[in-house]
Amino acid sequence: MWLMTVPMFLSGSAFGFLYGGEGGEKTVFIFMRLAMAVVPLLFFATHLRNAMNDSRRYLPLVAVIIYLAVASALSGIPFIAFKGVLHLLLSILFGVAIAACCTPDQAARTLMQTLVLALIVSIMWIGLVPEAGLHHGDEFDGQWRGVYVHKNTFGQLSGLCAALLVSHGRLLSSNRLFVLCSIGVALVCAAKAGSVSGYMILGTAVAVTIGRRLLSGLPVSLAGVIVIGPIGLVGIVVLNFYKEILTAMGRDPTLSGRTYVWEASTDYIFSKNWVTGLGLNFSSGEEFGDYMKAIFHGALDTHNGFL
Repeated sequence: MWLMTVPMFLSGSAFGFLYGGEGGEKTVFIFMRLAMAVVPLLFFATHLRNAMNDSRRYLPLVAVIIYLAVASALSGIPFIAFKGVLHLLLSILFGVAIAACCTPDQAARTLMQTLVLALIVSIMWIGLVPEAGLHHGDEFDGQWRGVYVHKNTFGQLSGLCAALLVSHGRLLSSNRLFVLCSIGVALVCAAKAGSVSGYMILGTAVAVTIGRRLLSGLPVSLAGVIVIGPIGLVGIVVLNFYKEILTAMGRDPTLSGRTYVWEASTDYIFSKNWVTGLGLNFSSGEEFGDYMKAIFHGALDTHNGFL
């Protein structure tokens, strides 16, 4: 994870600013994928026995990968789809390697160290090269993005960092003042990024942490009922009044037109082979691009990767 930190620092506005925008960023993304392939292999080479002892735990993941490979073969863009499957497989292997080699506490500590370091470097980058560390000349003018391409990425990582420090900061350091200062830095970064998803990550994680502590002494079944009930109620309210809620939050009820894109994407999916799907990253293919352009003028970035 420390090895992954280095290219991650360079993967955003920093590298693009220094080495020529999109092309530079793509170069670093390739390096990140190579690192993600090498790191699990190194871990497995030294901890193969531990990984194999838990091999049955990974059978569901194997089934998912096989399913995605079949879907890619049947896709209209098999090469692009197989690339998506490969990237997903590398991410899974990276997680499996971490699980085989680290205890949960060790993994959490390393993740927090990495996130705190990322925020510190981002703040330094904003101070040294504000034309790269801040958004300029767009709708997000002046908002922080640090060493990342977009303020949402920076905001989400800041929110995640603050949430982890609130719940497990003792694993990072026994110095309470250092942990509190780190939480403060993460909150400032989240606020300056102005990412709603970053706020939601932070709020959800803090709520889960408080809930776990309040329910820690109860039987699991009773705690489940207490948790699932309010969540279900909130879900019903959100589904029925999401437009009003988004409007009250100052957000566009269509999420900048995304709901229209998602609706068209769903219609397209069910008009085709919806059992095996269209293949990972199908939205980047020419066929779907032409379909979207025919419906929406300028709909080049469809935000429908998960669909």
